[in-house]
Order: sequence, then structure tokens, then C-alpha cells
Amino acid sequence: MSTDPCSLTKVPRTAWRGLLRIQELVSGLTLAFVWLSLLLVVVLRYLFGRSIDGLEMLAAMVGIWTYFVGAGYVTFEHTHVRADLSALLFKSHPHTGNLAKFAADIASFGLCVVASGWTHKYIVWGFRRPVMVPGFNFNTTYLELGVYVGLILMSFYFLIDVVRDAHTLLRRDAGRAAGGTD
Repeated sequence: MSTDPCSLTKVPRTAWRGLLRIQELVSGLTLAFVWLSLLLVVVLRYLFGRSIDGLEMLAAMVGIWTYFVGAGYVTFEHTHVRADLSALLFKSHPHTGNLAKFAADIASFGLCVVASGWTHKYIVWGFRRPVMVPGFNFNTTYLELGVYVGLILMSFYFLIDVVRDAHTLLRRDAGRAAGGTD
């Protein structure tokens, strides 16, 4: 099974690489911001006895972008944590294992889509009733938008997995119908 989504789609490799680079950039920049913000909080508090109102909250909220955009990235890379025992249970039955992976990917896709819908409603509500980061006069909804973006990315990548799994299963079934071997 190819891990290259371009093998199943007409999307050029540069578009895929571009999307992944954007995710890497967002994750890297937000992680750097969180790290530097927390370092600044510690230095100001313990060396100078001062603080910047809302900086810890802002760092935590920016961390949401790090976490969820990163979750989208590892979903693409297939390095995310999975509670999938099908590989162990169906070692001697690869087709059944492929069916189990297909079912797991459909479930993951469905859960991400449902969670995306809930998150969309929350984001709309957040823009209607904004909560501001103390000291920065910044609407927290922009920061919480990272949850929605991450779920959209994960939904997209799980959809690619569903299509890839279906392609694998159909190709195998077509080979079996034509008298091929497994």
C-alpha cells in the first residue's frame, strides 16, 4: 500500500508537500511561541517579580494550534497513536485485517467529521460572544479555531485512508474474482 496520496488522486505532489509544509510551519512557530512565552513568564516572575497579564493563557491557547495542527500532520504520516489490535488479531487473515483497518478508518473519519461539526458551532458561537484574553484584548476564538482546523485536516487525511483502503480491498477482490491468488 502506497503512503503517497498522489497515487490515488490528481492532486500534484507540490500541493501535498505545500500543505504539509504549512502544517510544519504552523506547528513549529506556535511551539516556539509557547516555549518563549512560558520562558518569559518564568523569567519575569522569578527574577523580576513581575508578570504580563494573560500571557500564560495566551500561550496555552496558542498551544491548541500546536497540538491540533500537529495531530493533523501525524494523521497524514500515520504516526498517530491508534488503539487498533486488528494487526495482531488477523495476522493469518490479511483480508480480514484489511477490512478491520477499513472499518477503523471509516470510524475515525466519521468521528472527526462529527467533532468538526460541533467545533464549527462552537467557533460560530465564540465569534458571536467573544471572550477576550486578559491584557491583550484578543478574541480567544481565533486561538480555539486551531481545534477546528486540526479536525478538518484529520478528517481529510482519514478520508484519504478510507479511499486508499477501499482501493486495496477492491483491487484484491477483483484479483480474486479473476482467478488470481491472494
